[in-house]
Amino acid sequence: MATKLDRNTLPAKHGRDDFEAFGPVVVADTEWGSCRLADLGCFCQDEGVNSNKYYHLAVVKSKVDGKFYAYYEWGRTRPDGRPEKPAFQFFECSSEADAAAICEKQFHAKNTKRGVWQKTGSKERLVPKPKSKLGKDGEVLTHDLYAVRPLATRLVGLPCAENIANEDAQGVNGGKKKTTKNTAKKSSKSKVDTQTRKLFADLMGGVQTYSKAFLGSSGGPVTLPSQIAIDYARELLDDAMSRVGAIEQGMKSSTTEKKLVAAQVADAQLKNITKLLYARIPKAVAHNADPADSILNTSNILTWQNDMDVLETALQGADMDVEESTTDHLQGIPADVHWVPPSDSLYKWLVGSGDGWWSKATRGQSGVRGSKGLKVHGLWAVERHGDRARFRSSQERILGEMPKKWNEERPLYAEMKRPDLNIAERKLFWNTNSSLLFHGTRSVNVPGIVRENLRFPKELTGVVVNGAMFGPGSYFADDWGKSAGYCSNCRSGRGSYYGGGGEVQGRRAFMFGFDVILGVPHVAEGSQGFRGAPSGTHCVFGKFGRTRSWGSSTLANNEWIIYVKGHCEMRYLAEVEW
Repeated sequence: MATKLDRNTLPAKHGRDDFEAFGPVVVADTEWGSCRLADLGCFCQDEGVNSNKYYHLAVVKSKVDGKFYAYYEWGRTRPDGRPEKPAFQFFECSSEADAAAICEKQFHAKNTKRGVWQKTGSKERLVPKPKSKLGKDGEVLTHDLYAVRPLATRLVGLPCAENIANEDAQGVNGGKKKTTKNTAKKSSKSKVDTQTRKLFADLMGGVQTYSKAFLGSSGGPVTLPSQIAIDYARELLDDAMSRVGAIEQGMKSSTTEKKLVAAQVADAQLKNITKLLYARIPKAVAHNADPADSILNTSNILTWQNDMDVLETALQGADMDVEESTTDHLQGIPADVHWVPPSDSLYKWLVGSGDGWWSKATRGQSGVRGSKGLKVHGLWAVERHGDRARFRSSQERILGEMPKKWNEERPLYAEMKRPDLNIAERKLFWNTNSSLLFHGTRSVNVPGIVRENLRFPKELTGVVVNGAMFGPGSYFADDWGKSAGYCSNCRSGRGSYYGGGGEVQGRRAFMFGFDVILGVPHVAEGSQGFRGAPSGTHCVFGKFGRTRSWGSSTLANNEWIIYVKGHCEMRYLAEVEW
Protein backbone atom coordinates (compact mmCIF):
# COMPACT_ATOMS: atom_id res chain seq x y z
CA MET A 1 0.00 0.00 0.00
CA ALA A 2 1.16 3.52 -0.77
CA THR A 3 0.88 6.49 1.57
CA LYS A 4 -0.05 9.78 -0.08
CA LEU A 5 1.83 12.71 1.41
CA ASP A 6 0.37 16.19 1.58
CA ARG A 7 0.70 18.23 -1.60
CA ASN A 8 3.96 20.20 -1.87
CA THR A 9 5.44 18.27 1.07
CA LEU A 10 8.75 16.42 1.02
CA PRO A 11 9.16 13.17 2.96
CA ALA A 12 10.41 13.81 6.51
CA LYS A 13 14.14 14.54 6.82
CA HIS A 14 14.52 14.77 3.03
CA GLY A 15 15.67 17.53 0.69
CA ARG A 16 15.11 17.64 -3.09
CA ASP A 17 18.62 16.30 -3.68
CA ASP A 18 18.02 13.16 -1.60
CA PHE A 19 16.52 11.05 -4.37
CA GLU A 20 17.65 8.89 -7.27
CA ALA A 21 15.62 8.69 -10.52
CA PHE A 22 15.70 6.03 -13.23
CA GLY A 23 14.89 5.21 -16.82
CA PRO A 24 13.58 3.92 -19.11
CA VAL A 25 11.64 6.98 -20.17
CA VAL A 26 8.26 6.94 -21.93
CA VAL A 27 8.63 7.76 -25.63
CA ALA A 28 5.14 7.16 -27.08
CA ASP A 29 1.57 8.10 -26.21
CA THR A 30 -0.43 5.48 -24.24
CA GLU A 31 2.66 3.24 -23.84
CA TRP A 32 4.01 3.11 -20.29
CA GLY A 33 5.43 -0.42 -20.48
CA SER A 34 8.28 -0.91 -18.00
CA CYS A 35 9.17 2.78 -17.87
CA ARG A 36 10.03 4.70 -14.73
CA LEU A 37 9.79 8.33 -15.89
CA ALA A 38 7.51 10.35 -18.15
CA ASP A 39 7.32 13.96 -19.31
CA LEU A 40 4.01 15.21 -20.69
CA GLY A 41 2.97 18.48 -22.28
CA CYS A 42 -0.37 20.15 -22.95
CA PHE A 43 -0.99 23.24 -25.07
CA CYS A 44 -4.46 24.76 -24.90
CA GLN A 45 -6.19 28.05 -25.65
CA ASP A 46 -8.95 28.82 -23.19
CA GLU A 47 -10.85 32.05 -23.79
CA GLY A 48 -7.98 33.44 -25.83
CA VAL A 49 -5.27 32.62 -23.26
CA ASN A 50 -2.37 30.39 -24.33
CA SER A 51 -1.25 27.81 -21.76
CA ASN A 52 1.71 25.49 -22.26
CA LYS A 53 1.38 23.10 -19.32
CA TYR A 54 3.50 20.15 -18.23
CA TYR A 55 3.14 17.03 -16.12
CA HIS A 56 6.12 15.04 -14.83
CA LEU A 57 6.00 11.51 -13.37
CA ALA A 58 8.92 9.62 -11.86
CA VAL A 59 9.74 6.57 -9.79
CA VAL A 60 12.42 7.69 -7.33
CA LYS A 61 14.41 6.04 -4.57
CA SER A 62 15.44 7.75 -1.35
CA LYS A 63 19.15 8.02 -0.61
CA VAL A 64 18.24 8.52 3.05
CA ASP A 65 16.07 5.50 3.91
CA GLY A 66 16.13 3.42 0.69
CA LYS A 67 12.36 3.65 0.21
CA PHE A 68 10.70 4.02 -3.20
CA TYR A 69 8.37 6.91 -3.97
CA ALA A 70 6.09 7.90 -6.81
CA TYR A 71 6.63 11.57 -7.64
CA TYR A 72 4.26 13.85 -9.57
CA GLU A 73 4.98 17.45 -10.57
CA TRP A 74 2.76 19.72 -12.65
CA GLY A 75 2.23 23.35 -13.57
CA ARG A 76 2.07 25.94 -16.29
CA THR A 77 5.09 27.16 -18.20
CA ARG A 78 5.78 30.88 -18.09
CA PRO A 79 6.53 32.77 -21.30
CA ASP A 80 10.17 32.72 -20.14
CA GLY A 81 10.13 28.90 -20.07
CA ARG A 82 10.30 28.38 -16.30
CA PRO A 83 7.60 26.53 -14.35
CA GLU A 84 5.01 28.88 -12.90
CA LYS A 85 4.29 27.94 -9.26
CA PRO A 86 4.69 24.19 -9.84
CA ALA A 87 2.95 21.76 -7.50
CA PHE A 88 4.26 18.34 -6.51
CA GLN A 89 3.10 15.18 -4.75
CA PHE A 90 4.93 12.24 -3.16
CA PHE A 91 3.58 8.74 -2.55
CA GLU A 92 5.58 6.59 -0.14
CA CYS A 93 5.51 3.07 -1.59
CA SER A 94 6.23 -0.46 -0.38
CA SER A 95 8.31 -1.32 -3.43
CA GLU A 96 9.57 -0.11 -6.78
CA ALA A 97 6.75 -2.00 -8.52
CA ASP A 98 4.21 -0.25 -6.29
CA ALA A 99 5.65 3.18 -7.20
CA ALA A 100 5.68 2.29 -10.91
CA ALA A 101 2.04 1.18 -10.78
CA ILE A 102 0.97 4.50 -9.23
CA CYS A 103 2.86 6.52 -11.85
CA GLU A 104 1.46 4.35 -14.64
CA LYS A 105 -2.12 4.90 -13.46
CA GLN A 106 -1.62 8.68 -13.44
CA PHE A 107 0.06 8.53 -16.86
CA HIS A 108 -2.99 6.85 -18.38
CA ALA A 109 -5.32 9.29 -16.62
CA LYS A 110 -3.54 12.29 -18.16
CA ASN A 111 -2.65 10.76 -21.53
CA THR A 112 -4.48 7.61 -22.64
CA LYS A 113 -7.93 8.41 -21.26
CA ARG A 114 -7.97 12.03 -22.47
CA GLY A 115 -7.16 11.25 -26.07
CA VAL A 116 -8.57 9.47 -29.07
CA TRP A 117 -6.61 7.97 -31.95
CA GLN A 118 -7.34 9.84 -35.14
CA LYS A 119 -5.82 10.11 -38.64
CA THR A 120 -4.12 13.48 -38.37
CA GLY A 121 -1.93 14.34 -41.31
CA SER A 122 0.23 11.39 -42.32
CA LYS A 123 -0.34 9.17 -39.29
CA GLU A 124 -2.74 7.96 -36.64
CA ARG A 125 -2.09 10.26 -33.70
CA LEU A 126 -3.51 10.63 -30.21
CA VAL A 127 -5.48 13.90 -30.27
CA PRO A 128 -7.60 15.56 -27.54
CA LYS A 129 -10.90 13.77 -26.94
CA PRO A 130 -14.00 15.92 -27.63
CA LYS A 131 -16.15 16.86 -24.64
CA SER A 132 -19.85 16.09 -24.61
CA LYS A 133 -20.75 19.77 -24.23
CA LEU A 134 -20.25 22.38 -26.95
CA GLY A 135 -18.88 25.87 -26.39
CA LYS A 136 -20.93 29.07 -26.28
CA ASP A 137 -20.67 29.53 -30.03
CA GLY A 138 -21.27 25.86 -30.78
CA GLU A 139 -17.60 25.00 -31.20
CA VAL A 140 -16.33 21.57 -30.21
CA LEU A 141 -14.49 21.65 -26.86
CA THR A 142 -11.78 19.11 -26.08
CA HIS A 143 -10.19 17.63 -22.99
CA ASP A 144 -6.73 18.82 -21.94
CA LEU A 145 -4.65 16.00 -23.38
CA TYR A 146 -1.15 15.67 -21.93
CA ALA A 147 0.90 14.21 -24.80
CA VAL A 148 4.28 12.53 -24.31
CA ARG A 149 7.08 15.13 -24.43
CA PRO A 150 10.45 13.42 -25.12
CA LEU A 151 13.24 15.49 -23.54
CA ALA A 152 17.02 15.36 -23.58
CA THR A 153 17.36 17.62 -20.52
CA ARG A 154 14.71 19.03 -18.19
CA LEU A 155 14.29 21.79 -15.62
CA VAL A 156 11.21 20.19 -14.09
CA GLY A 157 11.07 17.37 -11.58
CA LEU A 158 13.62 16.47 -8.92
CA PRO A 159 17.31 17.25 -9.63
CA CYS A 160 18.10 13.54 -10.07
CA ALA A 161 15.93 13.40 -13.22
CA GLU A 162 17.58 16.35 -14.95
CA ASN A 163 19.80 14.47 -17.38
CA ILE A 164 17.90 11.23 -17.93
CA ALA A 165 17.19 11.31 -21.66
CA ASN A 166 14.69 9.34 -23.70
CA GLU A 167 17.15 7.79 -26.13
CA ASP A 168 19.78 6.71 -23.63
CA ALA A 169 18.26 6.08 -20.19
CA GLN A 170 20.04 2.99 -18.86
CA GLY A 171 17.06 1.57 -17.00
CA VAL A 172 16.44 0.82 -13.35
CA ASN A 173 19.95 -0.36 -12.54
CA GLY A 174 21.71 2.49 -14.29
CA GLY A 175 19.78 5.65 -13.61
CA LYS A 176 22.32 7.82 -15.38
CA LYS A 177 22.48 9.39 -18.78
CA LYS A 178 24.88 7.69 -21.14
CA THR A 179 27.70 9.86 -22.29
CA THR A 180 27.90 9.90 -26.06
CA LYS A 181 31.38 10.92 -26.96
CA ASN A 182 31.99 12.60 -30.25
CA THR A 183 34.30 10.46 -32.35
CA ALA A 184 35.51 13.25 -34.60
CA LYS A 185 39.18 13.10 -35.46
CA LYS A 186 41.49 15.27 -33.46
CA SER A 187 42.00 18.62 -35.07
CA SER A 188 45.51 19.89 -35.30
CA LYS A 189 45.39 23.50 -34.20
CA SER A 190 48.14 24.31 -36.68
CA LYS A 191 45.90 23.13 -39.54
CA VAL A 192 42.83 25.09 -38.48
CA ASP A 193 42.99 28.79 -39.18
CA THR A 194 42.07 31.14 -36.37
CA GLN A 195 39.29 32.83 -38.35
CA THR A 196 37.44 29.55 -38.95
CA ARG A 197 37.83 28.40 -35.35
CA LYS A 198 36.48 31.74 -34.10
CA LEU A 199 33.63 31.71 -36.64
CA PHE A 200 32.21 28.37 -35.51
CA ALA A 201 32.76 29.11 -31.84
CA ASP A 202 30.67 32.26 -32.29
CA LEU A 203 28.03 30.54 -34.44
CA MET A 204 27.58 27.64 -32.02
CA GLY A 205 27.38 30.08 -29.14
CA GLY A 206 24.65 31.91 -31.05
CA VAL A 207 22.80 28.63 -31.62
CA GLN A 208 22.77 27.90 -27.89
CA THR A 209 21.64 31.44 -27.05
CA TYR A 210 18.85 31.36 -29.63
CA SER A 211 17.68 27.92 -28.50
CA LYS A 212 17.46 29.05 -24.90
CA ALA A 213 15.42 32.09 -25.89
CA PHE A 214 13.16 29.91 -28.06
CA LEU A 215 12.59 27.60 -25.10
CA GLY A 216 12.15 30.52 -22.72
CA SER A 217 15.47 30.68 -20.89
CA SER A 218 17.61 33.81 -20.88
CA GLY A 219 20.57 31.92 -19.50
CA GLY A 220 21.64 28.84 -17.57
CA PRO A 221 20.17 25.37 -18.11
CA VAL A 222 17.23 24.74 -20.40
CA THR A 223 14.56 22.11 -21.05
CA LEU A 224 15.85 20.72 -24.34
CA PRO A 225 13.72 18.44 -26.55
CA SER A 226 15.29 15.17 -27.66
CA GLN A 227 15.97 14.09 -31.24
CA ILE A 228 12.81 11.97 -31.03
CA ALA A 229 10.78 15.10 -30.30
CA ILE A 230 12.45 17.15 -33.04
CA ASP A 231 11.87 14.44 -35.65
CA TYR A 232 8.23 14.15 -34.55
CA ALA A 233 7.86 17.93 -34.77
CA ARG A 234 9.13 17.88 -38.35
CA GLU A 235 6.49 15.28 -39.23
CA LEU A 236 3.83 17.50 -37.70
CA LEU A 237 5.07 20.49 -39.70
CA ASP A 238 4.90 18.44 -42.89
CA ASP A 239 1.33 17.49 -41.96
CA ALA A 240 0.50 21.13 -41.28
CA MET A 241 1.94 22.06 -44.69
CA SER A 242 -0.33 19.51 -46.35
CA ARG A 243 -3.36 20.78 -44.47
CA VAL A 244 -2.59 24.40 -45.33
CA GLY A 245 -2.38 23.37 -48.99
CA ALA A 246 -5.78 21.68 -48.80
CA ILE A 247 -7.32 24.81 -47.30
CA GLU A 248 -5.74 26.98 -50.00
CA GLN A 249 -7.14 24.76 -52.74
CA GLY A 250 -10.61 24.95 -51.23
CA MET A 251 -10.70 28.75 -51.32
CA LYS A 252 -11.11 31.11 -54.23
CA SER A 253 -7.97 32.30 -55.94
CA SER A 254 -9.03 35.89 -55.26
CA THR A 255 -9.05 35.33 -51.48
CA THR A 256 -6.77 37.73 -49.61
CA GLU A 257 -3.86 36.44 -47.58
CA LYS A 258 -5.54 37.77 -44.41
CA LYS A 259 -8.70 35.72 -45.04
CA LEU A 260 -6.60 32.67 -45.90
CA VAL A 261 -4.70 32.86 -42.60
CA ALA A 262 -7.98 33.39 -40.71
CA ALA A 263 -9.40 30.21 -42.26
CA GLN A 264 -6.27 28.27 -41.31
CA VAL A 265 -6.27 29.53 -37.72
CA ALA A 266 -9.90 28.41 -37.34
CA ASP A 267 -9.28 24.94 -38.83
CA ALA A 268 -9.79 22.08 -36.35
CA GLN A 269 -7.06 19.87 -37.85
CA LEU A 270 -4.46 22.63 -37.71
CA LYS A 271 -5.47 23.33 -34.10
CA ASN A 272 -4.88 19.68 -33.19
CA ILE A 273 -1.54 19.57 -35.02
CA THR A 274 -0.52 22.75 -33.20
CA LYS A 275 -1.46 21.28 -29.82
CA LEU A 276 0.62 18.18 -30.53
CA LEU A 277 3.56 20.31 -31.68
CA TYR A 278 3.63 22.45 -28.53
CA ALA A 279 3.11 19.34 -26.42
CA ARG A 280 6.34 17.87 -27.84
CA ILE A 281 8.37 21.07 -28.10
CA PRO A 282 8.19 23.28 -24.98
CA LYS A 283 8.40 26.56 -26.87
CA ALA A 284 7.93 29.71 -24.85
CA VAL A 285 4.62 31.36 -25.77
CA ALA A 286 3.02 34.50 -24.39
CA HIS A 287 -0.30 33.84 -22.65
CA ASN A 288 -1.98 36.55 -24.72
CA ALA A 289 -0.30 35.74 -28.04
CA ASP A 290 -2.35 36.25 -31.20
CA PRO A 291 -3.73 32.86 -32.41
CA ALA A 292 -2.35 33.72 -35.86
CA ASP A 293 1.12 33.67 -34.30
CA SER A 294 0.70 30.46 -32.31
CA ILE A 295 -1.53 28.23 -34.46
CA LEU A 296 0.29 26.75 -37.45
CA ASN A 297 -0.52 28.56 -40.67
CA THR A 298 0.94 30.03 -43.86
CA SER A 299 2.76 32.77 -41.97
CA ASN A 300 4.76 30.69 -39.47
CA ILE A 301 5.39 27.14 -40.73
CA LEU A 302 8.69 28.00 -42.45
CA THR A 303 9.95 29.73 -39.30
CA TRP A 304 9.08 26.67 -37.22
CA GLN A 305 11.02 24.46 -39.67
CA ASN A 306 14.07 26.71 -39.39
CA ASP A 307 13.77 26.70 -35.61
CA MET A 308 13.76 22.88 -35.50
CA ASP A 309 17.02 22.95 -37.44
CA VAL A 310 18.52 25.28 -34.83
CA LEU A 311 17.30 23.08 -31.94
CA GLU A 312 18.82 20.02 -33.59
CA THR A 313 22.16 21.81 -33.94
CA ALA A 314 21.96 22.86 -30.27
CA LEU A 315 21.21 19.27 -29.26
CA GLN A 316 24.09 17.88 -31.30
CA GLY A 317 26.41 20.51 -29.88
CA ALA A 318 25.31 19.62 -26.35
CA ASP A 319 26.23 15.98 -27.01
CA MET A 320 29.84 16.89 -27.69
CA ASP A 321 32.07 15.42 -24.97
CA VAL A 322 35.71 15.70 -25.96
CA GLU A 323 38.69 17.12 -24.17
CA GLU A 324 39.45 20.77 -24.81
CA SER A 325 42.82 19.92 -26.36
CA THR A 326 41.17 17.77 -29.05
CA THR A 327 37.98 19.74 -29.61
CA ASP A 328 36.80 19.70 -33.21
CA HIS A 329 36.11 23.32 -34.09
CA LEU A 330 33.30 22.18 -36.43
CA GLN A 331 31.76 20.02 -33.66
CA GLY A 332 31.40 16.96 -35.85
CA ILE A 333 30.16 18.77 -38.97
CA PRO A 334 31.22 16.66 -42.00
CA ALA A 335 32.83 19.44 -44.04
CA ASP A 336 36.14 21.09 -44.79
CA VAL A 337 35.97 24.83 -44.12
CA HIS A 338 38.80 27.30 -44.43
CA TRP A 339 39.13 31.06 -44.41
CA VAL A 340 40.04 32.74 -47.69
CA PRO A 341 42.45 35.64 -47.07
CA PRO A 342 42.12 38.90 -49.07
CA SER A 343 45.48 38.19 -50.71
CA ASP A 344 44.13 34.98 -52.29
CA SER A 345 43.19 35.06 -55.98
CA LEU A 346 39.82 33.48 -55.14
CA TYR A 347 39.04 36.36 -52.78
CA LYS A 348 40.11 38.90 -55.38
CA TRP A 349 37.72 37.38 -57.93
CA LEU A 350 34.72 37.05 -55.63
CA VAL A 351 35.18 40.17 -53.47
CA GLY A 352 38.09 42.30 -54.54
CA SER A 353 37.94 45.84 -53.23
CA GLY A 354 34.18 45.94 -53.58
CA ASP A 355 34.48 45.28 -57.30
CA GLY A 356 34.52 41.46 -57.25
CA TRP A 357 31.90 39.19 -58.81
CA TRP A 358 29.92 38.70 -55.60
CA SER A 359 29.93 42.37 -54.70
CA LYS A 360 28.77 43.51 -58.14
CA ALA A 361 26.04 40.88 -58.57
CA THR A 362 23.02 43.08 -57.88
CA ARG A 363 20.56 45.28 -59.73
CA GLY A 364 19.83 47.19 -56.53
CA GLN A 365 16.11 46.42 -56.78
CA SER A 366 15.62 44.23 -53.69
CA GLY A 367 14.30 46.94 -51.41
CA VAL A 368 16.87 46.01 -48.77
CA ARG A 369 18.17 49.29 -47.43
CA GLY A 370 21.61 50.04 -48.78
CA SER A 371 21.49 47.10 -51.17
CA LYS A 372 23.69 48.85 -53.74
CA GLY A 373 26.68 48.48 -51.47
CA LEU A 374 27.90 45.18 -50.01
CA LYS A 375 30.80 44.86 -47.60
CA VAL A 376 32.32 41.41 -47.17
CA HIS A 377 33.98 40.98 -43.78
CA GLY A 378 35.03 37.38 -44.22
CA LEU A 379 35.01 34.68 -46.90
CA TRP A 380 35.23 30.92 -46.35
CA ALA A 381 35.48 28.04 -48.82
CA VAL A 382 33.25 25.11 -47.84
CA GLU A 383 33.19 21.55 -49.12
CA ARG A 384 30.79 19.09 -47.50
CA HIS A 385 32.07 15.54 -47.56
CA GLY A 386 30.56 13.57 -50.43
CA ASP A 387 28.61 16.47 -51.99
CA ARG A 388 31.05 17.11 -54.82
CA ALA A 389 30.71 13.56 -56.19
CA ARG A 390 26.89 13.64 -55.93
CA PHE A 391 26.76 17.03 -57.64
CA ARG A 392 28.99 15.93 -60.52
CA SER A 393 26.92 12.77 -60.98
CA SER A 394 23.75 14.89 -61.19
CA GLN A 395 25.40 17.19 -63.72
CA GLU A 396 26.37 14.25 -65.95
CA ARG A 397 22.82 12.91 -65.82
CA ILE A 398 21.23 16.26 -66.63
CA LEU A 399 23.76 16.83 -69.43
CA GLY A 400 22.22 13.82 -71.14
CA GLU A 401 18.74 15.31 -70.70
CA MET A 402 19.50 18.75 -72.12
CA PRO A 403 17.75 19.28 -75.48
CA LYS A 404 19.55 20.93 -78.39
CA LYS A 405 17.11 23.81 -78.21
CA TRP A 406 15.76 25.22 -74.96
CA ASN A 407 14.64 28.61 -73.61
CA GLU A 408 18.23 29.66 -72.77
CA GLU A 409 17.10 31.21 -69.48
CA ARG A 410 20.28 31.68 -67.45
CA PRO A 411 20.96 33.53 -64.20
CA LEU A 412 22.13 37.11 -64.25
CA TYR A 413 25.90 37.44 -63.87
CA ALA A 414 26.52 33.82 -64.92
CA GLU A 415 30.17 33.47 -65.96
CA MET A 416 31.31 31.02 -68.61
CA LYS A 417 34.97 31.24 -67.59
CA ARG A 418 34.90 31.02 -63.81
CA PRO A 419 38.43 31.05 -62.35
CA ASP A 420 37.45 28.54 -59.62
CA LEU A 421 36.70 25.86 -62.24
CA ASN A 422 39.01 24.04 -64.62
CA ILE A 423 38.38 23.96 -68.37
CA ALA A 424 36.41 20.67 -68.32
CA GLU A 425 34.30 21.87 -65.41
CA ARG A 426 33.52 25.17 -67.13
CA LYS A 427 32.18 23.30 -70.14
CA LEU A 428 30.08 20.97 -67.98
CA PHE A 429 28.68 23.88 -65.96
CA TRP A 430 27.74 25.89 -69.02
CA ASN A 431 26.15 22.99 -70.87
CA THR A 432 24.01 22.00 -67.84
CA ASN A 433 23.12 25.61 -67.00
CA SER A 434 24.88 25.28 -63.63
CA SER A 435 25.72 28.53 -61.89
CA LEU A 436 26.98 30.04 -58.66
CA LEU A 437 23.95 31.49 -56.85
CA PHE A 438 23.22 33.09 -53.49
CA HIS A 439 21.30 31.72 -50.52
CA GLY A 440 20.61 33.95 -47.53
CA THR A 441 19.73 32.56 -44.11
CA ARG A 442 19.53 33.46 -40.45
CA SER A 443 22.93 33.38 -38.79
CA VAL A 444 21.87 30.70 -36.27
CA ASN A 445 20.94 28.39 -39.14
CA VAL A 446 24.42 28.49 -40.72
CA PRO A 447 25.95 25.57 -38.72
CA GLY A 448 22.92 23.36 -39.41
CA ILE A 449 23.08 24.06 -43.14
CA VAL A 450 26.80 23.28 -43.23
CA ARG A 451 26.08 20.07 -41.28
CA GLU A 452 23.06 18.82 -43.25
CA ASN A 453 23.04 20.89 -46.47
CA LEU A 454 19.69 22.41 -47.42
CA ARG A 455 16.81 20.21 -46.27
CA PHE A 456 14.22 18.89 -48.65
CA PRO A 457 10.84 17.74 -47.29
CA LYS A 458 10.01 14.02 -47.46
CA GLU A 459 6.99 14.88 -49.54
CA LEU A 460 6.91 17.80 -51.95
CA THR A 461 3.57 19.23 -50.91
CA GLY A 462 2.13 21.75 -53.35
CA VAL A 463 1.58 24.70 -51.03
CA VAL A 464 2.53 28.37 -50.90
CA VAL A 465 3.80 29.71 -47.56
CA ASN A 466 5.45 32.95 -46.55
CA GLY A 467 9.04 32.93 -47.76
CA ALA A 468 8.42 30.07 -50.22
CA MET A 469 5.93 31.18 -52.86
CA PHE A 470 6.83 28.40 -55.30
CA GLY A 471 6.46 25.45 -52.94
CA PRO A 472 8.80 23.61 -50.54
CA GLY A 473 12.03 23.52 -52.53
CA SER A 474 15.42 25.14 -52.06
CA TYR A 475 15.53 28.79 -53.12
CA PHE A 476 18.41 30.69 -54.67
CA ALA A 477 18.97 34.15 -56.14
CA ASP A 478 21.27 35.53 -58.80
CA ASP A 479 21.21 38.92 -57.02
CA TRP A 480 22.75 39.08 -53.56
CA GLY A 481 20.29 41.84 -52.63
CA LYS A 482 17.43 39.34 -52.94
CA SER A 483 19.19 36.85 -50.66
CA ALA A 484 19.93 39.58 -48.14
CA GLY A 485 16.19 39.65 -47.43
CA TYR A 486 16.47 36.21 -45.80
CA CYS A 487 19.51 36.93 -43.64
CA SER A 488 19.52 38.00 -40.03
CA ASN A 489 19.77 41.75 -39.64
CA CYS A 490 23.35 42.76 -40.16
CA ARG A 491 25.26 44.48 -37.32
CA SER A 492 24.60 47.90 -38.81
CA GLY A 493 20.91 47.32 -38.01
CA ARG A 494 19.81 47.28 -41.64
CA GLY A 495 16.88 44.97 -41.94
CA SER A 496 15.71 42.07 -44.05
CA TYR A 497 12.35 40.71 -45.22
CA TYR A 498 12.14 37.25 -43.73
CA GLY A 499 15.40 36.82 -41.78
CA GLY A 500 14.25 38.77 -38.73
CA GLY A 501 16.10 37.57 -35.65
CA GLY A 502 18.64 34.80 -35.32
CA GLU A 503 21.59 37.17 -35.13
CA VAL A 504 24.86 36.08 -33.55
CA GLN A 505 26.38 38.58 -31.17
CA GLY A 506 29.47 40.29 -32.50
CA ARG A 507 29.00 39.04 -36.08
CA ARG A 508 27.38 40.46 -39.22
CA ALA A 509 24.95 38.65 -41.50
CA PHE A 510 25.83 35.49 -43.44
CA MET A 511 25.17 34.41 -47.01
CA PHE A 512 26.08 31.23 -48.88
CA GLY A 513 27.32 30.79 -52.42
CA PHE A 514 25.97 27.52 -53.92
CA ASP A 515 26.67 25.89 -57.24
CA VAL A 516 23.20 24.99 -58.54
CA ILE A 517 22.15 22.84 -61.51
CA LEU A 518 19.32 24.64 -63.27
CA GLY A 519 19.17 22.67 -66.52
CA VAL A 520 16.08 23.70 -68.45
CA PRO A 521 14.15 26.18 -66.27
CA HIS A 522 10.35 26.38 -66.16
CA VAL A 523 9.38 30.05 -66.14
CA ALA A 524 6.52 30.37 -63.64
CA GLU A 525 3.57 32.54 -64.57
CA GLY A 526 2.80 33.31 -60.93
CA SER A 527 3.19 32.15 -57.32
CA GLN A 528 2.19 28.50 -57.13
CA GLY A 529 2.84 25.56 -54.81
CA PHE A 530 4.96 23.44 -57.14
CA ARG A 531 5.62 19.83 -56.14
CA GLY A 532 8.64 19.80 -58.41
CA ALA A 533 9.86 21.11 -61.73
CA PRO A 534 7.31 20.36 -64.51
CA SER A 535 8.06 17.54 -66.93
CA GLY A 536 10.89 18.33 -69.32
CA THR A 537 12.42 20.95 -66.99
CA HIS A 538 14.79 20.84 -64.01
CA CYS A 539 13.94 23.90 -61.90
CA VAL A 540 11.33 26.60 -61.47
CA PHE A 541 12.30 30.14 -62.40
CA GLY A 542 10.49 33.14 -60.96
CA LYS A 543 11.47 35.83 -63.44
CA PHE A 544 11.57 39.48 -62.50
CA GLY A 545 9.21 41.66 -64.50
CA ARG A 546 7.26 38.64 -65.74
CA THR A 547 6.27 36.23 -62.98
CA ARG A 548 3.40 37.46 -60.83
CA SER A 549 4.04 37.81 -57.14
CA TRP A 550 1.47 37.41 -54.31
CA GLY A 551 -0.81 40.01 -55.84
CA SER A 552 -1.01 41.38 -59.36
CA SER A 553 2.52 42.84 -59.35
CA THR A 554 5.48 41.02 -60.82
CA LEU A 555 8.67 39.91 -59.09
CA ALA A 556 11.32 42.55 -58.51
CA ASN A 557 14.12 39.95 -58.58
CA ASN A 558 14.75 36.52 -60.00
CA GLU A 559 14.19 33.39 -57.90
CA TRP A 560 15.52 29.93 -58.80
CA ILE A 561 14.03 26.87 -57.09
CA ILE A 562 15.19 23.25 -57.18
CA TYR A 563 13.33 20.28 -55.69
CA VAL A 564 15.86 17.45 -55.89
CA LYS A 565 18.75 16.64 -53.55
CA GLY A 566 22.13 16.57 -55.22
CA HIS A 567 21.32 19.50 -57.53
CA CYS A 568 23.23 21.99 -55.39
CA GLU A 569 26.65 22.09 -53.80
CA MET A 570 27.79 24.49 -51.09
CA ARG A 571 30.93 26.38 -52.14
CA TYR A 572 31.33 29.60 -50.18
CA LEU A 573 30.17 31.35 -47.03
CA ALA A 574 30.49 35.10 -46.66
CA GLU A 575 30.03 37.34 -43.64
CA VAL A 576 28.43 40.45 -45.07
CA GLU A 577 27.05 43.87 -44.32
CA TRP A 578 25.01 46.19 -46.52
